Amino acid sequence: MQTERATALMNELDLDAVVATSWDNLTHLSGAYVYTQRAIPTRRSALLLTRDGEATYIFCGIEDSLVRDQTWIKDLRGYHEFAEDPIDMLNSLLHEKNLGGKRIGLERQFLGADLVSRIERGGSNATYVDNFDFFKRLRVIKTPAEIALMQKAATATRKAHDATFAAAKPGDTEKELANNLLHHLFQLGADETAFITVATGSNTTRAHHLADDTRIEPGQLVRTDMGGFFNGYFSDLGRTYAVGEPTRSQAEGYRKLRQLQEEVISHVTVGRRVSELFEICQKAFAREGLNFHMPHIGHSIGLELHEWPVIHPAEHAVIEENMIFNIEPVYVDEKTSELFFVEDLVCVTKDGPRLLTGGLAPPEIPVIV
Repeated sequence: MQTERATALMNELDLDAVVATSWDNLTHLSGAYVYTQRAIPTRRSALLLTRDGEATYIFCGIEDSLVRDQTWIKDLRGYHEFAEDPIDMLNSLLHEKNLGGKRIGLERQFLGADLVSRIERGGSNATYVDNFDFFKRLRVIKTPAEIALMQKAATATRKAHDATFAAAKPGDTEKELANNLLHHLFQLGADETAFITVATGSNTTRAHHLADDTRIEPGQLVRTDMGGFFNGYFSDLGRTYAVGEPTRSQAEGYRKLRQLQEEVISHVTVGRRVSELFEICQKAFAREGLNFHMPHIGHSIGLELHEWPVIHPAEHAVIEENMIFNIEPVYVDEKTSELFFVEDLVCVTKDGPRLLTGGLAPPEIPVIV
């Protein structure tokens, strides 16, 4: 956990303490990935971090050994589910830490009005404010350990695609390809699957199609968009394939999109505004005579699939070293309604963008034969 960065942000935002209650922020602050916090969000946990860098973690006691094995935090307080109330424990902790009259950040968007009200009425006489800005700014700069983990995840996801489609053949179903992708993804180190889209024919135009028994046929495209969980962190990668010899329009549409993606990636540099990446992509589409309809062309990623900042025209955040972005332009051929898609992971370094996927998609459309 970036303790120095966290305390510096608290000073800047005039926060005496922050309380994490969502699974992603609990994972980030504690260093302990407890997947049941994501799967069962009503099983509440809370982590209090004060401006002096001291932390206390309240969590369901059945996860005690898992938490202790992973976290840096010494003050651990497991509770007996259904017999003890973690919100009551949090209110008592705020009193114990003498935070009366102080400014405390809460995850209002995650907790909901009823739980926020219970904490505010808890008697600590503190000023409670939303801490969304604190967490988004803390997590956007990735640590070396996070970058290494996300590179492993991105490379594994690409290799799962490579292995699956090297063996794919006309007549396979979307579901068969999806199963093979998952098989390879788990072999390559994923803990869980996060999402998976395998789509062919008219299904490619559905943004998040669930693979079914549709067979891939010569003359069609196959589009994928897949991510797994690696110790709580997302991977996210997309590819497009032709089934059999591609048509001229398929080959050209793919080639242009792939070149445009690489062009945008080359501009993911320190000091540039995020909105500029969107503008660069939009102008490149116009230059190549491609229709452009995307509300965004990528996003940051980590413990959430779409972290801040998302690459859209109104996002003017400045790109900094050790930010990580997925770059994912989409092109739809208006004449054929065919959709082309590529997506890769990029880390910002002082020397320029560094591809974490381990290799972009081929410059010419890959063919399933």
